[in-house]
Amino acid sequence: MAKDKKKMVVSGFSGVPAKKGCQIQILKIGICGDADQSSGSVKFAVSGSGGTGFSFEAGRSRTGKDRGSTYSVSTTYRSGGYTKYDLVKSMSTSEKKKHTFAPGAGVTVKSEGTNDYDCLKCRDTGFDGISVNDGDRCGTFRALIEFNYLCPTPDTVCKTCAKRTSTEHFARSGTCQGSNDAVWDKCKTCKSDEFVFGKQECTSQTDRVCFPHAEKCKSAQYEVSAATKTSDRFCFPRTKCASGQFTVSAGDASSNTLCKWLQPSCVAPLQYEIEKPTSTSDRKCGATTLCTSTEYETVAATATSNRECAALKTCVSPQTETKAATATTDRTCGSVACFDCPYGHYETRKCNVLLKVEVATLCAPCAVCDEKTEVLVAQCAAGSDTKCVDKNMPSVPARAQDTPGLQTKGGNILVRAQAGKNVMVEGLVLAQDGVKEGMDVYQELVALKLKYTALQDEFKKYIEADQA
Repeated sequence: MAKDKKKMVVSGFSGVPAKKGCQIQILKIGICGDADQSSGSVKFAVSGSGGTGFSFEAGRSRTGKDRGSTYSVSTTYRSGGYTKYDLVKSMSTSEKKKHTFAPGAGVTVKSEGTNDYDCLKCRDTGFDGISVNDGDRCGTFRALIEFNYLCPTPDTVCKTCAKRTSTEHFARSGTCQGSNDAVWDKCKTCKSDEFVFGKQECTSQTDRVCFPHAEKCKSAQYEVSAATKTSDRFCFPRTKCASGQFTVSAGDASSNTLCKWLQPSCVAPLQYEIEKPTSTSDRKCGATTLCTSTEYETVAATATSNRECAALKTCVSPQTETKAATATTDRTCGSVACFDCPYGHYETRKCNVLLKVEVATLCAPCAVCDEKTEVLVAQCAAGSDTKCVDKNMPSVPARAQDTPGLQTKGGNILVRAQAGKNVMVEGLVLAQDGVKEGMDVYQELVALKLKYTALQDEFKKYIEADQA
């Protein structure tokens, strides 16, 4: 027997139509409509000649098969006042055999009503693909019957299955099986701006699937992977060099920007910067110049400038080195006979190197004034000794307008008067005539002091009276 399987929604409780020479075999049953857990139960009865009839129900039930039905199915699914087919009963092998009816006989499906209306409606697609929507009615219910027509088998006529003649064909209607021949269709050809991804290629069972390539990379991007027939293009943004880096290569449509870190600052005093870094170049350091044994450093090296050197002076006879060179100073040349007197000495004779016999510089130690008896007049200098004056130098009782001053032959003022004051020895200055004249003046002043000592008290009274 050939099986002609059918899926059918029984509308209006009409049943399953007969087919000449074929038996009807019930496979599955279900109910849609006003028959959920709070309504019903709804009952249907199935009958036909030559087979065993049966009944089935769904919905609210107090004792299982509440209405004495052969089968009970679960309550149907409710959603917004609608229910769907809830096929929960498949016939077993023995039940299928029992519910197979006589050849040429139809099957009646009869509604035996419901015990409770809740105004639910059936809305679903049945096994046979037919949509049902009872939206304009209230309290509807439908039976769902899946069955086979068991018909006598005619003489079989076989044909050779159509074969796949090219790898660019796929089976549109599946493989050749039973009474169905294979139908081969040409696989899709991808365009130049499309690609096939992964397992989407043409096979004997599937067509080729083509995907469009991504758009071309933008100006700030570069292409990491080019578009091919089997892959898409991939674009990445070009790198921007960070602070402390410089650009080696700006990149283009197919390459990224290449950046490198700047080398550290030049290490002084061993190095100095000969080229400053830019956005596209590194800094360059050079070794600083090292002064040779015949040179000394005139300018010290820094991180950005080189060391400068100069040649050491060479002393030429009759001169000799009077001060040795250092790393940063030149040597000093001069005659052995000529030199600066050391600290605490003064020059009493100048050197002369023009004579056949050189006359050397002659130095003498500087005098030190006695703090108890003398007053410092002039410091010891390079060419003169310390000048000291006796603290007991006489006061001259004369008024400024009476005594213009005491002078030496050289014109150096030794005694000076101030208006309203006693004339005091203020300083001793050597004349151009030399030390002898100064000493003579000094002796004269000492004599004056002795001469007028006896009159000091009288002078004092005179001055006090004058000041009053």
